[in-house]
Amino acid sequence: MLKFAALVVAASLSAPAFAGIAFENPFVSPSGSCAFNTTCGSRLTGNTFAAQRFTLATTRTLIGGTLDTLTAADPGSVNWQILAANTTTGLPGSLLYSGNAPIHYYRPWLGNYAGLIILREGYDLPPMTLAAGTYYLGLQYVTPTFNVFMGLASAFDGAAQSNDGGATWTSGYGGDTGIAVTLYDTSWSGPVPEPASWAMMIGGFGMVGAQLRRRRVVAA
Repeated sequence: MLKFAALVVAASLSAPAFAGIAFENPFVSPSGSCAFNTTCGSRLTGNTFAAQRFTLATTRTLIGGTLDTLTAADPGSVNWQILAANTTTGLPGSLLYSGNAPIHYYRPWLGNYAGLIILREGYDLPPMTLAAGTYYLGLQYVTPTFNVFMGLASAFDGAAQSNDGGATWTSGYGGDTGIAVTLYDTSWSGPVPEPASWAMMIGGFGMVGAQLRRRRVVAA
């Protein structure tokens, strides 16, 4: 039984986990701007994107990211962009990479706000090697649901917004200074364990503990 429990724990711990954070701007505010998803953009202001400035101290190869959202809908996908920072204006400059990435996992994050679930959502990026320097990550959430809000990270400066698909940019994101995003480099191995994996891991630890206690009683 002890060997089986140990195997259960080992299998659970070997579940993929996030590592290799190239940039992180944590969620701090339960509010956002509905304009930065496809449905709200088409009904309100057009082809809207939000962007977050980030700086790399060394060369990194990006392969994935997460964003925090307030949503009442199942996740869909994100349109993403990697842009160089304009050295004159400090806003997003030339477009380096772009694409669409499906949300491959999501999990509740920090409870809920006004009936909307706060989700942390992960997506893959094609491997992109960026030299040390300053860049922008542009995002547009693809969803058929109107009430989807990107999470804010107003403690960090460097947000920008575009209403024409990234052709031109202005400072700020919904009046705030940052969006809650994370970027991962090549040491990233996949999404965090799903709830079932965590349950299996906790159960395995419990089985190991129970078996050890039983052995102590027998020894006594």
